[in-house]
Amino acid sequence: MDPTGVRSVYRLFLRALSASVLHKSSATRLLRRLYRPVFREAGVAANQLQSRSLPQPDQARLRGQLKRWNARVEVTLQMLVSSAQSRGLPDLLTRNLSVLMFDFVRKDDAQLLRPVSHWNGQWTESQISSVNSSNTALLKQRARNREVQELGGNLVNQTLEMAEITSGLIMGRIVSNPGTYWRQKHTRQE
Repeated sequence: MDPTGVRSVYRLFLRALSASVLHKSSATRLLRRLYRPVFREAGVAANQLQSRSLPQPDQARLRGQLKRWNARVEVTLQMLVSSAQSRGLPDLLTRNLSVLMFDFVRKDDAQLLRPVSHWNGQWTESQISSVNSSNTALLKQRARNREVQELGGNLVNQTLEMAEITSGLIMGRIVSNPGTYWRQKHTRQE
């Protein structure tokens, strides 16, 4: 599969995702965020395969990876279509994935949007130093919370990967910071 094929499958997948959650914008956005890293990895593999600069064993490995990925995408698309048409187990699965992402993203984004403190021009030096020391403690607490959240995301990702293996579906990846995840994943493959 070439990169344009991955792109067209991704677009089809996005339409099926939106239909499976009855075109609810918040659920659609969260599920797109869940599945985006999976398609990005497939696009990187397709680009590497198309470049032909890889040795023959690596090309064969990538072809096998893309073939398995393509089969999983077909099964997942069937599940999403079933979820859009009936309200059974596939619908429950997509709703639960959306709720899982909502909880994860809400906690992640709330930490980023909340300011550490506000500025008051009337403060004295002692008040400013006490605010700075409390800000330092708050920033340390946020860093600890971020580490715990990333560990939790890793555990959920491992659970999703095990579910992918047993079901043959693509469940997506939970990524707390998509840019960081992409750089780490991209440098690992090279």
